[in-house]
Amino acid sequence: MRERMTQSTHSKARIVRPDNVPRIPWINGAGYTRQIGSRRNAALGDGFIWRLSLADLNGDSTFSSLPGIDRIFTLASSGHVELSINGQAHQLGFGRTAEFPGDADVHIRMVDQGPHLGLNLMTNRTAAVGAVTTKRLDGPVLLDPRSGVVAVTVLDGSASLSSRRRLDPLATLILDSGAEELFARNCLLAIATVRNNSRATSGQYGRANSPGLRHAAGVD
Repeated sequence: MRERMTQSTHSKARIVRPDNVPRIPWINGAGYTRQIGSRRNAALGDGFIWRLSLADLNGDSTFSSLPGIDRIFTLASSGHVELSINGQAHQLGFGRTAEFPGDADVHIRMVDQGPHLGLNLMTNRTAAVGAVTTKRLDGPVLLDPRSGVVAVTVLDGSASLSSRRRLDPLATLILDSGAEELFARNCLLAIATVRNNSRATSGQYGRANSPGLRHAAGVD
């Protein structure tokens, strides 16, 4: 990724650190989360198009049921957990990702001693399709909202912007309309993209109906 891109001088990208975000209870009361960023739309009854949050996982629990929402869960701390999605077990290590519909029956079990953290990208199924890609990178990374990138979370290592603002582990860059260049230092990134739901009508959408796992490059 050596190609360079001119950063928008009007960009209002912001860095969100979880320690500066209040904890709020899950809908089912089984845990707590911090809302990192979101985009809302009045046409959805002031509901969100997408929402990114960081959940505290202190023990075995059941995820809230969220009909009409698709979820992408990434284990954001070292160690292992097991997700049971509609009765099917999935083992997740650091940086690994699972996708499932929000109304699935999902239970999480601590494989090793916690606590753990879970990064959650949620998208409104009628409005958007989300994806999370985890990559370990070293060097400049071009982030362009026109390609669907909405947020980037540092899971390990550190990164900085051309403005010299620094992102330490668990800090998230929420993009605005302008492109940003991120300088990664042996950094494991969770890159969240959100696109409109045109793929749903074209028949290409529907992966959330089939839970699956994604693996971070170089992470076991």
